[in-house]
Amino acid sequence: MIRKFARPMLASVFVADGVDTLINQQDHQEGARELIARVRSVTPNQYNQFVPQNEKVLVQVVAGTKVAAGSLYALGKSPRLAAAALVAAQIPTMLARHAFWETQEPKEKQARRTGFLTDIGLLGGLFLATADTAGKPGLAWRAEKAGEKLNKQVQAALPTRSEAEKRTEQVTAALRDKGESLKESGAALGASLADGATVARERATEAATDAKAYVEDNKDSWFDQVSDAFDTAKSYVEDNFEAAKSYVDDNKDDWWDKANDLVEDATEYASGLASDLTKDAKKQRKIFGKRADKAAKKALKKVK
Repeated sequence: MIRKFARPMLASVFVADGVDTLINQQDHQEGARELIARVRSVTPNQYNQFVPQNEKVLVQVVAGTKVAAGSLYALGKSPRLAAAALVAAQIPTMLARHAFWETQEPKEKQARRTGFLTDIGLLGGLFLATADTAGKPGLAWRAEKAGEKLNKQVQAALPTRSEAEKRTEQVTAALRDKGESLKESGAALGASLADGATVARERATEAATDAKAYVEDNKDSWFDQVSDAFDTAKSYVEDNFEAAKSYVDDNKDDWWDKANDLVEDATEYASGLASDLTKDAKKQRKIFGKRADKAAKKALKKVK
């Protein structure tokens, strides 16, 4: 019952102030401008973009927030959220209107100090309103109880100590059996590898012995075959060298005559080509000379 009367009483101050600010916006823009400048001066440069720049918009937003949040708080609709919104709107208002430390006139300073203390009292009431749960459990209490309930459910789901010990013993026995099985398998594998290595060493020794005997038996025949092949290649090279030499001796005079003929033909072709080019050059020079004389006469005629 007390809340039904106390909430409208506390909200009436903010609703009336918000309505008055909306009606007389010009009276509050100067204070808003000074507040924006003061906030921007103490805010780092990288965060200045989040500070409002239009004082008119700031006045309208703060006033609208007071009217809307005050009305909701008076009606008991989301009272804690509405009280928090009123706190956010009242702080810039208090700093813009009641900064008593910025004036030296005694009466104005006293008036601002009184207003500042009044706003502090209103903020205290709003902070209490944000924590008022109307007799219902708060978030902290509900979170604590939810944690206790969850802890109980987890403890109930966990196995008892005796069951845990049984499972531990079962797992230990299974691991022990698995270890013994792996140990036996490893021993058998080691023995198998040792036998395989012995067999491989014996086979390698036998193969080396056989290869050595085979080389000893066939090395004389291999040497004879290589010698015969070398003699055959030597005789073939000697025979073909004599044939190639006689072929060159027989044809070298013909090759020399053909080369001289080719040189003479090339010389005659070059001489004829040079003569033709000389004739063409003389002809072109005569043509260009006639054209130049004609152009000069035309130019002289036009000049006259």
